[in-house]
Amino acid sequence: MCTFKITNDSTELLIDQYLKAGGPTQSRTIELDGIYITHHLLNITGEITPQPIYYGGKYFMLIGEFYNYDDSWPSDIHFGIEKYNEYGDKFTEHLDGEFIFIVIDERKIHFFTDPFSTKQAYYFEDGDNFYFTSLINKTPDLFLYFKNLEGHYRLPANSHVVFDVDIKEFDIANENLHKWNLEQNSDDLDNVILSFEDAVNKRWYPNSTLFMSGGVDSLSVACCLAKNKKKFNALTSIVKDVENQKAINKVVEYCGDYINHTYVTEEHMGDKNYYPKHTISAELRKLASSFGSKVILMGSGSDETIDMYRSKTNSDFDLWPENQNEIFPYRRLYEDKRELYGYINSIDYHYTYCCFFGQEVRSVFYDKQLAQAWLNVKPHYKNIEYKHITKEYLRKCSIFEWSNPDVGFGFQGNLQGNRKRYK
Repeated sequence: MCTFKITNDSTELLIDQYLKAGGPTQSRTIELDGIYITHHLLNITGEITPQPIYYGGKYFMLIGEFYNYDDSWPSDIHFGIEKYNEYGDKFTEHLDGEFIFIVIDERKIHFFTDPFSTKQAYYFEDGDNFYFTSLINKTPDLFLYFKNLEGHYRLPANSHVVFDVDIKEFDIANENLHKWNLEQNSDDLDNVILSFEDAVNKRWYPNSTLFMSGGVDSLSVACCLAKNKKKFNALTSIVKDVENQKAINKVVEYCGDYINHTYVTEEHMGDKNYYPKHTISAELRKLASSFGSKVILMGSGSDETIDMYRSKTNSDFDLWPENQNEIFPYRRLYEDKRELYGYINSIDYHYTYCCFFGQEVRSVFYDKQLAQAWLNVKPHYKNIEYKHITKEYLRKCSIFEWSNPDVGFGFQGNLQGNRKRYK
């Protein structure tokens, strides 16, 4: 994925080597009146375009990708600039993607984030110096997930944030870039299913690797890819739950020649004194690299965008009310939006690991069209069961065997019964 750094510090930070690993295609640094702007590009589609780009008296950078860009533009950054020039600060409503869009206008830096803040950007200070970066200032390691984040600030979701370089102050110009329609008027799941398939298809890239946990979310993504005749690799870590194992086997059978499935076993875990999730996560990405995968597909995001309101116990969940204004936005959907303080959540965890291997992580359920389709479904259909969308999709593919629909990637095997929740 692309990474970036903006700072008034002219000395090289240790973290730079990891930022460059995340964007191995091309690197560029420019200096603007004492401000150093670095962009590391991971090129996947379109022309290789060095960033930042100067246009109309401003500099532009893109971290992420736009799924509604086509070859009418040389690259997706050109598409973003075109929409910005056409619509001004409201341009993000015309973008479909996972992104941070950065505009440097004289001594002010504008950050535009997607509705779910899928691409991470941290801010911290050290004396008179300030830093914006895709990673934490200390050297990342396999325990980055547990590092103390005191003093670090994360750009909020769905927002336009302006940073004044001279006074080092933030202004949240807009904390509601994307406007959600909360009307519940749909009598079926048809539009939701279509939106789910579209979310999967537009994120797929040739030779993609799916991290397939055994939970219903990633299994439904696998079935969707095969149903739409898209070949892909799939990696599964240790699975000891018998019913989930049956479900995985059933899905692999369903996918046939469209799936290249590999298990990562305990042999890959290395030092057992390490938290095993991390050694497995590193090995998964190494294997994906050996396949030549630039794109990692994840079934993550369902809990945040679709089932956020539910209590997330095995069978008991809160019911959607007739008036969604009572509950929306959901507790965790924008919990880092209230102020510029955050934590390394599940999105950032996968993002960070992919940075080490020059891979783009794409999370199917962090899709605004899919989330919107679900919001518009009448409460009756929302309240049928937990994980109703993905379960229903698997049923349509004749997959009926699962015991734990919410495994979550990296939480299988010896971690069953000790699954960490992101609260």
